[in-house]
Amino acid sequence: MASLKQKITLGYLFLVLLSLLAGIWAIFNFDKLVSNTIDLTEDNYKSVVAAQNMIGAIERQDSAQLILLLKHEDKALQMINDAKSEFKKWFVVASNNITVPHEDQIILGIDAAYHDYDRLNDQLMNNQKAGNHAEAEDLYFSAIDPQFKSLRKQLQNLAEINNRTMFQKINQSLATTRQATMVVLLAALVAVFSALALAANQFKTIIRPAKALSEVMKKTAQGELGARLELFSKDEIGKLTMDFNEMSEKLQQKELNHVQKLLAQEKKLASIINVITDGIIVTDHQFNILTINPKAGEILNTDQDQTGNVNLFEVVKSSGARRLFKLALARELKERGEYDVLKSLNLEEDAGESVNLENAIPLDANHKLFYTIELIKLTPQDMEDAQYLLVIRDITQFKEIDQLKTEMISKISHELKTPLTSMLLGIEMLNERIANKKEKNIIDALTEETVRLNRLVNGLLELSKWKMNKLELKLGPVNLADLITHIVNTFKMEANDEGKKIELHIAEDDLTARIDSDKVSSVLSNLIANALRYSPPDGTVTISAHKEKEFIQIAVADLGPGIPQEMQEKIFDEFFQIKGRPGGNAGLGLAIAEEIVKAHHGSIWVESDGKKGSVFKFKIPNKLEGKM
Repeated sequence: MASLKQKITLGYLFLVLLSLLAGIWAIFNFDKLVSNTIDLTEDNYKSVVAAQNMIGAIERQDSAQLILLLKHEDKALQMINDAKSEFKKWFVVASNNITVPHEDQIILGIDAAYHDYDRLNDQLMNNQKAGNHAEAEDLYFSAIDPQFKSLRKQLQNLAEINNRTMFQKINQSLATTRQATMVVLLAALVAVFSALALAANQFKTIIRPAKALSEVMKKTAQGELGARLELFSKDEIGKLTMDFNEMSEKLQQKELNHVQKLLAQEKKLASIINVITDGIIVTDHQFNILTINPKAGEILNTDQDQTGNVNLFEVVKSSGARRLFKLALARELKERGEYDVLKSLNLEEDAGESVNLENAIPLDANHKLFYTIELIKLTPQDMEDAQYLLVIRDITQFKEIDQLKTEMISKISHELKTPLTSMLLGIEMLNERIANKKEKNIIDALTEETVRLNRLVNGLLELSKWKMNKLELKLGPVNLADLITHIVNTFKMEANDEGKKIELHIAEDDLTARIDSDKVSSVLSNLIANALRYSPPDGTVTISAHKEKEFIQIAVADLGPGIPQEMQEKIFDEFFQIKGRPGGNAGLGLAIAEEIVKAHHGSIWVESDGKKGSVFKFKIPNKLEGKM
């Protein structure tokens, strides 16, 4: 049996051969037609042209005779001689190109008539030269003009019979053309029908099996691995069909094995999830619960068996926890740019709020147990397939330890506050009475160290109060543009003394927000002081502020040594300082600044390449009404 390649090759060779034969036949016939037409009409055309030129010659000669009668002999003689030469030249052409019956008799008649006309012309010229003008004029009108008209009529008859014969030949050529056209059209129709027949055969041989293969492949792609192809032939298409069916069988077997493995892994994973001490919840993109382990059910105080396809927000009974879940989801979706999902879940307002997901929140009614909630997107596919993992960790013990540490630091700081104040007062009194320079230096050193220790204690007290939520914000509408300008002006003298510059760039005049102006001032002052401290002698500190959607963002940039990438997250931890760099307040300034910004529901961070320069940024909501 012929292969598919042979079938296609033979079919197209047949079409090419048929087209070639039709083309050769058409070229042969049309070439023959053109040649015959040219041959048939060329001689007649010569006779027509010769007759027309002879008519023109005698008409010019007639005009010259009239000019001669007007006594312009020289001009007339020249025109008559030229006309005679022109007539004789074309008469030779016509007499040598006789192709029409009786054309020779017409030529003889023209020759005789022209001899008579030429003889009369000579008489006219002689009379005119002899001064017999009246006789010459009478000769022209009585003999020459009638002879001229007779001769012209014979010439017109010569042109007419050749022209008529030429058109008859053209009509014959047109008939031959139509006949050739019909032959070529017939050949073209044969080629077209042959092509259609070949196409039908190709459809049966190739297209139909290919279409069937496409349909089965779609079913296979949709998971119908049991779909099989019908065997149409034993050529390459047939081999492809058998190979595909064999592949489908192997895929079906592999899918079965894969499903069995998945079921085993799912059981294994379920066992692991059930024994994990953290709460585990898996949800779909609408936060409907897909999987929940016993620990999560215990934490949320809900029956694990009754949570299937239930929305997470309906299961969580604590309003604080429910609020945190919503904020976590809103932030996750906003960071991924999934604004359509935010809108569908009515979380657009929540996406504009700032929340620290690492903060411990109480999930019990008595607020004695604390947990952290981590949100992880499991699948990067489209919205309909997205799944989320929530990990709920019990950090009550760490919270209690942190609370004890904070309370201890607060008590120690408070106990140190009074003696430090007394020491500063005593040192000040001693300083007023001592005149010895050496003792004066000792007292100055004591004063400096005591002031530094007092600053540390004050910082610890403030930080501990923030940690224990004992400080309240005095909120009010404040134009941050004015506040920033005022703070920057207080630092300009210090910067000038150190040979440094401060630049201020505020994008808008109105940057009003509801804040505690004293606390925000301390944050900005701390950042500017740090920037000046670490900037080189000729360095520039740049402060900028602008609106960014629902926030106001403030940035302090310096040209200092930069902050390594691995330290940028730790820089806001309490007591953290980078080794080898001068410290300010024992590593408490940025920690306090972070607490103040968080209390305003904002965020603070640093950007640096670790080599040169750092940019500290913080942003706070620009709300003017309601609670922060």
